[in-house]
Amino acid sequence: MTLPDGLDEKKARATGWFRELQARITAAFEDLEREAPDALYPGEPGCFERKPWTRTDHTGADGGGGTMAMLRGRLFEK
Repeated sequence: MTLPDGLDEKKARATGWFRELQARITAAFEDLEREAPDALYPGEPGCFERKPWTRTDHTGADGGGGTMAMLRGRLFEK
Protein backbone atom coordinates (compact mmCIF):
# COMPACT_ATOMS: atom_id res chain seq x y z
CA MET A 1 0.00 0.00 0.00
CA THR A 2 1.39 3.39 -0.99
CA LEU A 3 0.78 6.30 1.32
CA PRO A 4 -0.16 9.71 -0.11
CA ASP A 5 2.59 12.29 -0.61
CA GLY A 6 2.98 14.66 2.31
CA LEU A 7 1.25 12.35 4.80
CA ASP A 8 4.10 12.57 7.31
CA GLU A 9 3.97 16.37 7.20
CA LYS A 10 0.19 16.34 7.74
CA LYS A 11 0.55 13.93 10.65
CA ALA A 12 3.21 16.15 12.22
CA ARG A 13 1.02 19.25 11.81
CA ALA A 14 -1.98 17.44 13.33
CA THR A 15 0.14 16.24 16.26
CA GLY A 16 1.34 19.79 16.89
CA TRP A 17 -2.20 21.16 16.66
CA PHE A 18 -3.57 18.65 19.19
CA ARG A 19 -0.60 19.23 21.51
CA GLU A 20 -1.25 23.00 21.40
CA LEU A 21 -4.99 22.47 21.95
CA GLN A 22 -4.31 20.33 25.01
CA ALA A 23 -1.94 23.00 26.37
CA ARG A 24 -4.56 25.74 25.93
CA ILE A 25 -7.32 23.68 27.57
CA THR A 26 -5.20 22.64 30.54
CA ALA A 27 -3.96 26.23 31.01
CA ALA A 28 -7.57 27.47 31.07
CA PHE A 29 -8.53 24.91 33.75
CA GLU A 30 -5.47 25.85 35.81
CA ASP A 31 -6.44 29.54 35.53
CA LEU A 32 -9.92 28.71 36.85
CA GLU A 33 -8.34 26.80 39.74
CA ARG A 34 -6.18 29.83 40.65
CA GLU A 35 -9.06 32.31 40.28
CA ALA A 36 -11.60 30.34 42.38
CA PRO A 37 -12.48 32.20 45.59
CA ASP A 38 -10.80 30.73 48.67
CA ALA A 39 -13.97 31.23 50.71
CA LEU A 40 -15.86 28.77 48.47
CA TYR A 41 -12.98 26.50 47.45
CA PRO A 42 -10.39 26.34 50.24
CA GLY A 43 -7.03 24.76 49.68
CA GLU A 44 -4.29 24.95 47.12
CA PRO A 45 -5.24 25.36 43.46
CA GLY A 46 -4.67 22.21 41.44
CA CYS A 47 -2.35 21.89 38.48
CA PHE A 48 -2.21 19.19 35.85
CA GLU A 49 0.12 16.25 36.20
CA ARG A 50 1.22 15.22 32.71
CA LYS A 51 2.32 11.69 31.87
CA PRO A 52 3.28 10.27 28.50
CA TRP A 53 1.51 7.09 27.38
CA THR A 54 1.89 4.62 24.54
CA ARG A 55 -0.11 1.72 23.23
CA THR A 56 0.38 -1.21 20.93
CA ASP A 57 -1.84 -2.41 18.11
CA HIS A 58 -3.33 -5.88 17.81
CA THR A 59 -0.01 -7.25 16.51
CA GLY A 60 2.02 -5.80 19.37
CA ALA A 61 3.56 -3.11 17.16
CA ASP A 62 3.70 0.57 18.13
CA GLY A 63 0.17 1.94 18.05
CA GLY A 64 0.85 5.56 18.97
CA GLY A 65 0.49 7.49 22.17
CA GLY A 66 0.39 10.96 23.61
CA THR A 67 0.32 12.82 26.88
CA MET A 68 -2.29 12.28 29.56
CA ALA A 69 -3.09 15.21 31.85
CA MET A 70 -4.76 14.62 35.22
CA LEU A 71 -5.98 17.38 37.52
CA ARG A 72 -6.81 16.88 41.18
CA GLY A 73 -7.86 20.34 42.18
CA ARG A 74 -10.21 22.12 44.49
CA LEU A 75 -12.57 23.11 41.68
CA PHE A 76 -12.10 20.27 39.19
CA GLU A 77 -10.96 16.68 39.30
CA LYS A 78 -10.39 15.43 35.78
